[in-house]
Amino acid sequence: MWTTQYALKDTSVLILDTDGDFASSLKIYLSRFYLHVSTVATEDAMFKIFQQRQIDLVVMDWGSTPSECNALLQKIRMQYGVPIIVQSARNTCVDRVMGLKAGADDYIGKPCDPSELVARIQAVLRRGLAIEGMTHVNASNDIVCFDRWELHKNSRNLMSPSGRSIPLSNAEFRLLDTFLKNPGRLCSRDHLMEKARGRGMDALERSIDLLVSRLRHKISEVANEPSFVKTIRGAGYLFDAKSIQPKWTRES
Repeated sequence: MWTTQYALKDTSVLILDTDGDFASSLKIYLSRFYLHVSTVATEDAMFKIFQQRQIDLVVMDWGSTPSECNALLQKIRMQYGVPIIVQSARNTCVDRVMGLKAGADDYIGKPCDPSELVARIQAVLRRGLAIEGMTHVNASNDIVCFDRWELHKNSRNLMSPSGRSIPLSNAEFRLLDTFLKNPGRLCSRDHLMEKARGRGMDALERSIDLLVSRLRHKISEVANEPSFVKTIRGAGYLFDAKSIQPKWTRES
């Protein structure tokens, strides 16, 4: 059963709000649900937190200048790709539409009942898990399919639509696996580097741009088609496959 505690346990939430008292009271309430909560009052402080540790979700105040908040929301989305819930006293239909169009995952009026915010955090995380669940596979074969390609996780091989096996290095495998878990979602270079890093990582693999280039090259060698990995200049990379799903087989 999906419980609030299960959904939220060990989730790291960052609250951006200039009202310190409000943010502190919200932190106390959210902490009751096993959330790890940090509060900041400025944009600079928020990005310092991002550099220090993993953040799973942001709750940000929309503020009195929607255009500036719009730009900040898009900046968070582009650089870190985390879910964002906007909380604002500006709660007209126009404001809500503006926030959602800017990339917010949800928009809630302020002040609100903290229990409603908890429910909305839970809902946003549930949607994220549902997307990630597209790549969860049957333990008997552990295969993920994307646009007629197959990633065999046990053997760490990539199979082309024609059936050709393409061996991947550990870092290449972790990079592709990360892309498949974030379909259509902008991934920053720092995020990809963190996920691709491993104990046996070669010195030549420590540039994420080089690693992406190598993965692209291996795919292009056997298939004359546009790369799945799109470069978003100045921001990172996006994996653009039409469909991603597990390959289900009957267990013996």
